[in-house]
Amino acid sequence: MANQKISVEQLAADEHFQRWVLSPTPELEKYWNKWAEEHPEHKPKLNQAKQLLLNLRLKSDTSPVDLQQDVWNKIKPILGENKRSISRNWSVRTRVSIAASLTAVVAASILFFVFSATTTHRTAYAETKEITLPDGSIATLNANSSLRFAEDWESADVREVWLEGEAFFDIRQILLSDDGNVRLPFVVHSQNMDVEVLGTTFNVKDRQEYSEVVLNTGKVNVIPRMEQQTAPIAMTPGDRLAYSASEQEWKIQQINPEIPTAWRHQELIFDEMRLDKIAQLLEDVYGYEISFESAEIQSYAFTGNIKTDEVEMLIPMLERSFDIKIQQDGRTLSFAKK
Repeated sequence: MANQKISVEQLAADEHFQRWVLSPTPELEKYWNKWAEEHPEHKPKLNQAKQLLLNLRLKSDTSPVDLQQDVWNKIKPILGENKRSISRNWSVRTRVSIAASLTAVVAASILFFVFSATTTHRTAYAETKEITLPDGSIATLNANSSLRFAEDWESADVREVWLEGEAFFDIRQILLSDDGNVRLPFVVHSQNMDVEVLGTTFNVKDRQEYSEVVLNTGKVNVIPRMEQQTAPIAMTPGDRLAYSASEQEWKIQQINPEIPTAWRHQELIFDEMRLDKIAQLLEDVYGYEISFESAEIQSYAFTGNIKTDEVEMLIPMLERSFDIKIQQDGRTLSFAKK
């Protein structure tokens, strides 16, 4: 299918594609990730179509299912033909161009993603980076993470960034009315959620099958992307909102927000943290591969702190704390009882 003409709009109108973007499942993730690998020439359009749907959802109060139907209702009269699934009917060559005929909101979204220049920042393992956003807000990117945003926000009605990994945000308030009641929104998009902000400091983590928002100051609304939870979740300072794919639910609790965000001050603080959680952090942030001899060792809880650039000191600390042996071979660690 390398020579087939596929537009951003056709991808966005495809029901199978919409379900992947708006109500993802492991099967859909596997299918579309494989498709992207097999058709690298279409990957930019795939990303543009995905962001188009997410942008439409952000501006809509409808559920993912209703939004899928709404997108199709807008496009169907323009196509003038029956539904066709790109993902299931590759032999059909679409001959109708629909870009110029989309509704104003759809067209505006497409133009934004196709023609806006974007900037992407990435960090390597064990690296952090402070980024000044176009509005003067500050994002501190944790290790093994990336942040993408449009270069010019002057004409935008919403400030948006796309995050993979973890970042701490200090958002500048922009007032749109003299009385201060209307402010320019700021939205962080990630795999499992959208975080809507007006002006605040908060941390967003989105790694593998775990997503988390920690609110230090101000107020945010988190919009889950799961079909079973579509209502925004309001957070207040000190809240930690977490989602685990294995548990398929969102949990919110009050914590000391300075503990999970201490990394931005080059410190890691562990407060009764299980070793399997510490292992996940070492894998995500420092690139280790870790195994455990038993589930019992995984459940051990550790309290302590280290500097982020002295993580190798954590190994003897854990060995002494739990009388265990940690075998190291390069970036591979094996935890076992003595």
